[in-house]
This record gives sequence, C-alpha cells and structure tokens, in this order.
Amino acid sequence: NMRKVKPTPEDEARYGLSVVEETLWNAVPEHYRVIDDSLRQIGAAPLPMDAQLITLGSWMGGDRDGNPFVTHDITKRIVYLSQMRACKLYYTEVESLLWTLSMHGEPSEQMRKWLQENTEPEILVADTAR
Repeated sequence: NMRKVKPTPEDEARYGLSVVEETLWNAVPEHYRVIDDSLRQIGAAPLPMDAQLITLGSWMGGDRDGNPFVTHDITKRIVYLSQMRACKLYYTEVESLLWTLSMHGEPSEQMRKWLQENTEPEILVADTAR
C-alpha cells in the first residue's frame, strides 16, 4: 500500500516511537545482559549498574532546519508525546515488577525487624493486630 498523503511530523514521530516501543525497549537491555554474561564467562567484572554503552538520540520533532512544517508548537507536542509514551512504558514495567516481586504469606522475623526499624509507626498499624 502506498500512502496518498505525506505524513506529518507528528505522524513520523509516532512511527519512530513505535520502533522504540516494539524493538529498542527490549533489545537494548537484552544487549546489556549479553555483554554482562559474556564478561562474567571470561572472569571479568560485570557491567556497573550505571554503565552507559549506548546513547540513543532522535531528530523526531526537532528537524527545524530541514522541514518547514516543524514548528515550535509541533516540537513541544512531540516532546510531550514522547514523554507520555516513555511514562507508559515505565509504568507497564513497574506494574509487571509489582506482580513479580510481590510477597505472599507472613514476613520473616528479619523482615519484621527491618520494617519496625525503617518504617513510620502509623504504617505498621496492621502489624499491631498481632
């Protein structure tokens, strides 16, 4: 199918963000895991938690010198769109972690002690019923 209408800068940004969501979002962390595992296999130290092996950039919404349809307002809308899509991705990941990391059953004595030492008293109301 051929497009009959030229995509707007916002359309192009949506297509580009789809690439990030569908491929890069999972591929980049997987790439880091492969490198980290390879380092461990040869006896080297793993990647530090703040390792930055890849820097991603984008022109989406910022091509002001080459596209007369990219205005200040378009750039603002695309930045906002990008932020909202990123928030959605992170929200989905955190929500998944909540289910993965949820605790079931009674906390251990060690956990109970830690909670008492590190939590405000009003939060431990459920614990006082024991």
